[in-house]
Amino acid sequence: MFTTTVDNGNFIRVIKKILKQSSSDAVFHKINKPISPAEKKVLRLIFEGLSNRLIAEQLNLALRTIEDHRSIIMRTLGVDNVVDLVKTAAKMDLDDSE
Repeated sequence: MFTTTVDNGNFIRVIKKILKQSSSDAVFHKINKPISPAEKKVLRLIFEGLSNRLIAEQLNLALRTIEDHRSIIMRTLGVDNVVDLVKTAAKMDLDDSE
């Protein structure tokens, strides 16, 4: 089993660089689609680099529930991989007000 550690500082720098390179109208349009408060919680944790299993543990939910939320989020935002999901999420307002 592989364990991956992420250097948060480097990860954020890379994401910011990618965002500067791809601030297209299509991406901007995607971030205006609504997602539920529960999906925002999951998205926030995905953005922090947590795996589905760790998100499930942290939110005290079943792994399958997190997988379903992740699938809905990706479909709603029109992305098909985690890199695009993180790029889109970086432009979203993920505050806790909802």
